[in-house]
Amino acid sequence: MEPTFLDLAASGLRAQQTRLDVVAHNLANLQTPGFRSFRAELVDLPADPNVFGLTTPLGLTTADAPTRGVQVARTLQPDRAGAPVATGAPLDLALPDGVYLAVQLPGGQTAYTRDGILSVTAQGTFQVGTYPIAAGLRLQPGDSAPAVDASGRIIATGPNGPRVVGSLPLVRFANPEGLLPLGNGVLTATAESGPPQPYTPAGSDRPVPGALEASNVDLAQELTTLIRAQRAYQLNAQMVRTWDELAGGTIQDLGHA
Repeated sequence: MEPTFLDLAASGLRAQQTRLDVVAHNLANLQTPGFRSFRAELVDLPADPNVFGLTTPLGLTTADAPTRGVQVARTLQPDRAGAPVATGAPLDLALPDGVYLAVQLPGGQTAYTRDGILSVTAQGTFQVGTYPIAAGLRLQPGDSAPAVDASGRIIATGPNGPRVVGSLPLVRFANPEGLLPLGNGVLTATAESGPPQPYTPAGSDRPVPGALEASNVDLAQELTTLIRAQRAYQLNAQMVRTWDELAGGTIQDLGHA
């Protein structure tokens, strides 16, 4: 079926609305520790060769090629680390670029996060937000003053002095951008991301204790994308108004015929 003028405008409106929603989400998380910004990737929809009388199928369209409109191909979350910001809190940890902390979902599945704000529950276990650490680390009776070090170990002061509670379950992925976001800064592995690989701190590639990773949202970039998306949305809306005016005029002319 041949795309109409309204179909083309509607596809543009939908795509630009998605871009605006993504920018709004990024800006809302400008101060969220460990947040990775999202990016909506738009593609042209190749035209049906039969509709336009073309002799060969079209692949990706060019600026002059016929098109059926535009759509959001996918929403990416580039794996780009934010800068570490010192907090001084003993259980805060800024993770190295590409490293994730394994946590447990309510259903028992394992997920992953860049959030490094650890806390201790009343039962002596460790968690990030409401998600327990997947390794099941626990303080023993008499332990106090737990802290995390640059090797990803939790160390507490026990009755006989400092002791290692255990190591945080830190992992890396072959393709971190393939992780599936679940919300609240938590992601799950997919076939595209590959399985988690154990991470061992070495050299300068270490977590930063007493610090948190800042959001990687680039304010200037987001505002630029916002302006471009708003302008594109306005142009598509103008197409709808133009079609409405043309259709109204045509109906009036037919009524006077």
